[in-house]
Amino acid sequence: MKKIILILIALTFLISKDVSAGKGIAGKWSSDKRSPDGNGSMLIFTADKKVKLAVGPLVDFNYSVEKDTIVFVFTNSDSAKTKSVNKVAYKFISDTLYLYPKDTASIQKLFCINKIKSKKNKFAGTWSFKHSSGKKATWQFTDKGFAQLSVPFKVWEGTYLLKNNKLTINAAGKPMEHPTVKLKGDHLTLANTEKNTEDHYTRVNP
Repeated sequence: MKKIILILIALTFLISKDVSAGKGIAGKWSSDKRSPDGNGSMLIFTADKKVKLAVGPLVDFNYSVEKDTIVFVFTNSDSAKTKSVNKVAYKFISDTLYLYPKDTASIQKLFCINKIKSKKNKFAGTWSFKHSSGKKATWQFTDKGFAQLSVPFKVWEGTYLLKNNKLTINAAGKPMEHPTVKLKGDHLTLANTEKNTEDHYTRVNP
């Protein structure tokens, strides 16, 4: 956990030339590595130079829709083998999405906070709800059958500046120098050559 927090509040990244090309770093990034209990980290960069850093449960699914049921398929990230399949009934009432798991005591009432335009997929977008822990959680459904459940237990917000191949993040009020950053397509790597460690993130595309 300490390692993740240091990564998240770090202030200065030395980055490769292709960072400013294409999509750049704007968007949502989720850590590839998760703890045994499902905790991971997120980095969210906006086009107006704001950043949000979060740590907490982060679970990835593939999903499909069968009439009035969403089928969630959870795969093991190491073996890519199907670990579980869960079918959940759903209903749209105006702009609110209701999920009805078999345990009716845990019905989820989701409010859309970022709708993705899609002619075929009415789920596409980010939906907010109150988690059983009391935290504000989100479901993000992409237009390509990928879903991510995020429950941020700890959140830091700040700003960032990309200039002269350096990315400076100001968050938590305490500047810290951080190792090299590599960006290739939708994959972001925070590498520490001195400690011989790398932390990998993948962009979550709409």
